[in-house]
Amino acid sequence: MTTVNVRANAQAAVAVSKAASVSVATSVQGPKGSTGAPGVSAVFTMQDTLTPYVGKSRFYFDANRTITQVRASVGTTPSGSPITLAVYVNGVSLGTLTITAGTYTATLSTSQTVTAADYATVSVLTVGNNTPGTDLTVTLTIS
Repeated sequence: MTTVNVRANAQAAVAVSKAASVSVATSVQGPKGSTGAPGVSAVFTMQDTLTPYVGKSRFYFDANRTITQVRASVGTTPSGSPITLAVYVNGVSLGTLTITAGTYTATLSTSQTVTAADYATVSVLTVGNNTPGTDLTVTLTIS
Protein backbone atom coordinates (compact mmCIF):
# COMPACT_ATOMS: atom_id res chain seq x y z
CA MET A 1 0.00 0.00 0.00
CA THR A 2 1.23 3.50 -0.83
CA THR A 3 0.77 6.32 1.65
CA VAL A 4 0.36 9.89 0.41
CA ASN A 5 0.07 12.86 2.78
CA VAL A 6 -0.86 16.49 2.20
CA ARG A 7 -0.31 18.84 5.14
CA ALA A 8 0.15 22.38 6.33
CA ASN A 9 0.61 22.93 10.07
CA ALA A 10 -0.09 19.39 11.27
CA GLN A 11 -2.86 20.04 13.79
CA ALA A 12 -5.85 18.18 12.32
CA ALA A 13 -6.05 15.14 10.05
CA VAL A 14 -8.57 13.49 7.77
CA ALA A 15 -7.89 10.06 6.30
CA VAL A 16 -9.32 8.81 3.02
CA SER A 17 -8.68 5.33 1.63
CA LYS A 18 -8.78 4.17 -1.97
CA ALA A 19 -5.99 2.69 -4.13
CA ALA A 20 -3.60 4.65 -1.93
CA SER A 21 -4.02 5.73 1.65
CA VAL A 22 -4.32 9.52 1.71
CA SER A 23 -4.03 11.75 4.76
CA VAL A 24 -4.81 15.46 4.83
CA ALA A 25 -3.73 17.62 7.76
CA THR A 26 -3.99 21.37 8.16
CA SER A 27 -4.49 24.17 10.66
CA VAL A 28 -7.79 25.42 9.20
CA GLN A 29 -10.79 23.52 7.81
CA GLY A 30 -12.56 25.13 4.86
CA PRO A 31 -15.93 24.62 3.21
CA LYS A 32 -14.53 22.33 0.49
CA GLY A 33 -11.74 20.64 2.41
CA SER A 34 -8.43 21.64 3.88
CA THR A 35 -7.19 25.19 3.48
CA GLY A 36 -3.84 26.64 4.27
CA ALA A 37 -3.18 29.35 6.81
CA PRO A 38 -1.48 32.52 5.54
CA GLY A 39 2.26 32.14 5.01
CA VAL A 40 2.19 28.34 5.23
CA SER A 41 3.59 26.06 2.57
CA ALA A 42 1.58 23.15 1.23
CA VAL A 43 3.48 19.89 1.67
CA PHE A 44 2.71 16.69 -0.25
CA THR A 45 4.53 13.49 0.79
CA MET A 46 4.70 9.91 -0.44
CA GLN A 47 6.48 7.48 1.86
CA ASP A 48 8.48 4.38 0.91
CA THR A 49 9.11 3.23 -2.68
CA LEU A 50 7.51 5.52 -5.24
CA THR A 51 4.92 4.30 -7.70
CA PRO A 52 3.14 6.31 -10.39
CA TYR A 53 0.26 8.14 -8.74
CA VAL A 54 -2.47 10.45 -10.04
CA GLY A 55 -2.80 13.23 -7.47
CA LYS A 56 -6.25 13.29 -5.90
CA SER A 57 -5.30 14.85 -2.57
CA ARG A 58 -6.17 18.53 -2.81
CA PHE A 59 -4.70 21.47 -0.94
CA TYR A 60 -7.26 24.31 -0.93
CA PHE A 61 -6.03 27.89 -0.68
CA ASP A 62 -7.70 30.12 1.90
CA ALA A 63 -7.38 33.47 0.08
CA ASN A 64 -5.74 35.14 -2.91
CA ARG A 65 -2.13 33.95 -2.83
CA THR A 66 0.89 33.40 -5.07
CA ILE A 67 2.78 30.12 -5.42
CA THR A 68 6.42 31.23 -5.69
CA GLN A 69 8.27 27.92 -5.72
CA VAL A 70 7.74 24.18 -5.90
CA ARG A 71 10.52 22.00 -4.47
CA ALA A 72 10.66 18.22 -4.60
CA SER A 73 13.09 15.98 -2.73
CA VAL A 74 13.54 12.25 -2.25
CA GLY A 75 15.27 10.03 0.28
CA THR A 76 16.70 7.70 -2.38
CA THR A 77 17.51 8.83 -5.91
CA PRO A 78 16.13 6.92 -8.90
CA SER A 79 18.23 4.90 -11.30
CA GLY A 80 17.69 4.13 -14.96
CA SER A 81 15.26 6.98 -15.55
CA PRO A 82 14.26 10.08 -13.60
CA ILE A 83 11.39 10.77 -11.25
CA THR A 84 8.96 13.10 -12.99
CA LEU A 85 6.28 14.99 -11.08
CA ALA A 86 3.44 17.18 -12.35
CA VAL A 87 1.95 19.97 -10.26
CA TYR A 88 -1.57 21.15 -11.02
CA VAL A 89 -3.73 24.10 -9.94
CA ASN A 90 -7.44 23.39 -10.45
CA GLY A 91 -6.49 20.48 -12.72
CA VAL A 92 -4.36 22.68 -15.03
CA SER A 93 -0.62 22.01 -15.23
CA LEU A 94 1.56 24.45 -13.31
CA GLY A 95 4.68 22.61 -14.45
CA THR A 96 6.79 19.50 -14.05
CA LEU A 97 9.79 18.69 -11.90
CA THR A 98 12.42 16.09 -12.78
CA ILE A 99 14.71 14.44 -10.24
CA THR A 100 17.50 12.71 -12.16
CA ALA A 101 19.66 9.78 -11.08
CA GLY A 102 22.17 10.87 -8.46
CA THR A 103 20.22 13.99 -7.43
CA TYR A 104 17.86 14.40 -4.52
CA THR A 105 15.98 17.59 -5.37
CA ALA A 106 14.34 19.58 -8.15
CA THR A 107 12.96 23.12 -7.98
CA LEU A 108 10.43 25.04 -10.07
CA SER A 109 10.19 28.81 -9.71
CA THR A 110 6.82 30.34 -10.52
CA SER A 111 4.55 33.28 -9.81
CA GLN A 112 1.24 31.44 -10.14
CA THR A 113 -1.59 33.38 -8.53
CA VAL A 114 -4.43 31.48 -6.88
CA THR A 115 -7.69 32.57 -5.32
CA ALA A 116 -9.68 31.31 -2.35
CA ALA A 117 -11.03 27.81 -3.04
CA ASP A 118 -8.47 27.11 -5.81
CA TYR A 119 -6.62 23.87 -5.14
CA ALA A 120 -3.29 22.20 -5.90
CA THR A 121 -2.49 18.54 -6.56
CA VAL A 122 0.71 16.62 -7.35
CA SER A 123 1.00 13.54 -9.57
CA VAL A 124 3.96 11.15 -9.78
CA LEU A 125 4.43 10.40 -13.49
CA THR A 126 7.65 8.33 -13.49
CA VAL A 127 9.68 6.84 -10.63
CA GLY A 128 12.92 5.40 -12.11
CA ASN A 129 12.85 2.20 -14.17
CA ASN A 130 15.79 0.29 -12.61
CA THR A 131 15.43 1.45 -9.02
CA PRO A 132 12.53 3.69 -8.07
CA GLY A 133 13.14 6.65 -5.80
CA THR A 134 11.76 6.67 -2.24
CA ASP A 135 10.28 9.02 0.35
CA LEU A 136 9.08 11.97 -1.76
CA THR A 137 8.33 15.41 -0.33
CA VAL A 138 6.92 18.21 -2.51
CA THR A 139 6.64 21.69 -0.98
CA LEU A 140 4.69 24.57 -2.52
CA THR A 141 5.89 27.91 -1.14
CA ILE A 142 2.93 30.26 -0.90
CA SER A 143 3.01 34.01 -0.22
